[in-house]
Amino acid sequence: MDNSYIALLPLVSSVPIIILGVFAYLKNRKSTLNILFFLFSLAIFTWLIGSYGLFTSCDNYSRAIFWDRFVYSSVVFLSAIGFHITSVFSGKQRKQTLLITGLYAVSLIFFVANWQGGLIDGIFLYKWGCHGVAKSLHSVFLLYFGLGCVLLFRNLFNYYKTTESKTEKAQAKYMFVSLFVLAILGSTAFLPAYRIVIYPLGYLAGVLSAVILAYAVFKHHLFDIRVISTEVFSFLILTVLFVDIFLYRNAEEFIFKLVIFLGIAVFSRYLIKSALKEMKDKERIENLALSLEKANAGLRKIDETKSEFVSTASHQLRTPLSIMKGFLSMLLEESYGEIGGKQRQALEKTYETNERLIHLVNELLDVSRIEKNKVQLFFSYCNFTETAKSVFDEFIVVAKNKGIMLSFEKLDEDIYVYCDAEKIREVIQNLIDNAIKYTDSGGVIMNLEKIESEGIAVLRIIDTGIGIKEEGLDNLFKMFYRDKGAQKIMTSGSGLGLYIARKIAQANNGSLVAESAGEGLGSTFTLRIPLGQKEKQEIPAEE
Repeated sequence: MDNSYIALLPLVSSVPIIILGVFAYLKNRKSTLNILFFLFSLAIFTWLIGSYGLFTSCDNYSRAIFWDRFVYSSVVFLSAIGFHITSVFSGKQRKQTLLITGLYAVSLIFFVANWQGGLIDGIFLYKWGCHGVAKSLHSVFLLYFGLGCVLLFRNLFNYYKTTESKTEKAQAKYMFVSLFVLAILGSTAFLPAYRIVIYPLGYLAGVLSAVILAYAVFKHHLFDIRVISTEVFSFLILTVLFVDIFLYRNAEEFIFKLVIFLGIAVFSRYLIKSALKEMKDKERIENLALSLEKANAGLRKIDETKSEFVSTASHQLRTPLSIMKGFLSMLLEESYGEIGGKQRQALEKTYETNERLIHLVNELLDVSRIEKNKVQLFFSYCNFTETAKSVFDEFIVVAKNKGIMLSFEKLDEDIYVYCDAEKIREVIQNLIDNAIKYTDSGGVIMNLEKIESEGIAVLRIIDTGIGIKEEGLDNLFKMFYRDKGAQKIMTSGSGLGLYIARKIAQANNGSLVAESAGEGLGSTFTLRIPLGQKEKQEIPAEE
């Protein structure tokens, strides 16, 4: 039987896997993972070389038996080494030390049993080659082999699910696929031991597994051998060119080949240097990305805890503050008897302070809901002109007491928009209240118009107050930000009002922007609300 063609399958498959193993070992001889991969590659290489010897010895019984046992001498260790590799790769080596030791011990038992004739006995000849006939212990070995494969695949699968690094996920995925191909396709090589005739495709498992691992190496830096492979490739090219120098026919050809050799040598040096720099840069970037990813996860956790605390604390504060407000109101109304002038003044200040606290608590609750996307808006058609006018009327007395003008410019016709009227009302209240607070002379103008071509209603709050510097405009709508000019006039503000106002405007499919010519030159806040948008929205979280 001529098996020379078939015998080339395991012989050819053995080459790439051993080259990959040697590269990994040369790159880092102290790395446990690289050493284990080299031993794993060596075991597969031994299996494939032994299979080549078996296929070329089918006509000689004693030689065939020797080569088959030679094959099993490495195969019995494959699942143990594979499991050990995945334990180190996934960082579980310490936890799985006992299991690793047990697998190696069982492998050693099968190794001894194999050479004593416990696994195979006799030779089965078939169309494409031959194989030793399985004895009863061989089936026990297959169960052990399968258990080792299941354990190593479980390691890789669990690591893939838990690791946060995209690179490590990719490495785990390709290692899983490579070992899966090796286990499934390679296991078909056992079938002839049970007199099951099959074309020896199992011997292609080595080369397919090597190709997948090679992709993981060069694409995702598995075993970190990119630089050593570049060095080996450059060395091989330079070796060929160096030998070729001395195959010259004349002096000109010698000089030409020498120049080419030196040029390639210089180029190879820079190529290796570039590959090393690229690898280090990518490693540094990947480490930074992982660190940032972990830091961001920690910050998100802190932010969630902060939001939960703010929400809980605000809810807890709201009830006692409301009760205090009720009692203070009753005291000021003299429900518990007459109070003197100084007592009234003290109670009025206490009442005002309590009102500010209630307002702050409500703002904190709004912020908490906004961050959790839990504030729902209930849309309906509303008369935007009427809403703006009612807010305007509320502040007429406030503006008069401060000695400034408050005016409302509007169209003769009413403007209708589709929005949450109550929330939009709160936005307008906040804008007018701020305009009056920070205007000592002149006045505040509310201007309402409709721009049909853009399909929006526009409300402008124009004041002649303290104005805003250019750098202040960039931060004005950020949470807890207060402009320095505003802090001088009122120290008790929270810096949340405009943040909440813009979020509400955005949730109503609108916008809120601020403009100012500079400090002392007044400000203009412009609220835009689209006409006729009916979608129910939620307030978006801060970007």
